[in-house]
Amino acid sequence: MVEQITSSVKEVYDIADNNDISFDIDIDAINLNLNQAVPCGVIINELVTNEYKHAFPDHQDGRIEISGYKKDSNVTFMIKDSGRGLPDDFSIDEQSSLGFTLVNTLIDQLGGTLNIQSDDGATFIFSFEQENIRG
Repeated sequence: MVEQITSSVKEVYDIADNNDISFDIDIDAINLNLNQAVPCGVIINELVTNEYKHAFPDHQDGRIEISGYKKDSNVTFMIKDSGRGLPDDFSIDEQSSLGFTLVNTLIDQLGGTLNIQSDDGATFIFSFEQENIRG
């Protein structure tokens, strides 16, 4: 799923931009039910798209890392770029864009948390408890 998301984002934005953004994807096998898989996919798509559009100005090359793992019943995804980072006063709660509003809403829907860091690029880490998969 994540490979398809990154491929689609790269395809859309490579048409308009001349930069070379590479992806490093390291996601463990995590089985999510549909109620969690769909929001995760949308969150990852929104964050990768935002990083692709804003982290690398002036046709700057860069790298976006995406990782995911499960420990006990806690699922964590990290999306990190090697770009310019976020402004010092950045707060996702104060962003008015549809993308960040959607990310916040879906994190809440998952009952999860979002941690944002801006050190050597921007890093978004979201975690939530895995629901049981009904067979």
